[in-house]
Amino acid sequence: MSIDSNRGLVFLALGSPTFDYYGPDRTGENLFGNCVLALDAATGYYKWHFQTVHHDLWDYDLPAPPTLVSYQKGGKTIDAVTQTTKHGFVFVLDRETGKSLYPIEERKVPASNIPGEKAWPTQPFPLAPKAFVKQMMTEDDLNHFSDADHKAILEQFRAVRYEGLFTPPDLKGTLSLPATRGGANWGGSAYDPSTSILYIRGNNLPEIQTIVDADKHFTARNNTVYESGRVKYSEYCGSCHGKELKGDPPTFPSLLDLKNRRPEAEVLEKIKMGGGQMPGYKGIISDADIDAIGAFFV
Repeated sequence: MSIDSNRGLVFLALGSPTFDYYGPDRTGENLFGNCVLALDAATGYYKWHFQTVHHDLWDYDLPAPPTLVSYQKGGKTIDAVTQTTKHGFVFVLDRETGKSLYPIEERKVPASNIPGEKAWPTQPFPLAPKAFVKQMMTEDDLNHFSDADHKAILEQFRAVRYEGLFTPPDLKGTLSLPATRGGANWGGSAYDPSTSILYIRGNNLPEIQTIVDADKHFTARNNTVYESGRVKYSEYCGSCHGKELKGDPPTFPSLLDLKNRRPEAEVLEKIKMGGGQMPGYKGIISDADIDAIGAFFV
């Protein structure tokens, strides 16, 4: 939150509605998700809101507080509130009304292919300030450290759905840029009133996101403990350590050949209690399911 003590206003940056990437049960624009919200600080009464993303399917919540700025324009001092976003925009709003101080276009964006999903047909694009991170990529942007490396990346790039910013999640996988950790994240922005310069830490971080049919994806093929463990691994562990257990070292270590590197009791204890960046699953997953996960990769 940020407070304008002279006006008695408090400005909040709100998160996205859940589920993050799937919204058939929340059709419409989804107010007040992804909104800058102004309230009377003394009473909590609503003053105004401004929504930065309609029917969010990209986890583009507003992760940092709004920043209060004042600048000269046309010989007048303008008090504004700015909001940086994960998808690389800065929205500059009038503190009193919430109206944008720069033109905004509601542009048509890609429709969803997911059964039952109704992606909102347009999204707000501020014409100024310019986006502060990359919002589009092509095949020319892919790494080319070697021919074999480039070929593999190119095949993956062409295999997923990508139609630029706001390409919705898809069963074939979707490239997202900026993605959930892109743009301005928790760090937000800082304002220097002596120079009227707004400082932002921008992240250019693409991701490939895949949505799956949970009923099919998390259904065991037989009644073995190993198969039960595979399903539970896919549900709780696969997003970090990968479908093939290769992980993404050093952040997410490989689990391949783990039985020859760690005692089974130690592995099961790590699953239960967590450690480092890994959360503990005791009380979230039953002991029987934790043992089944261990049977799958230990």
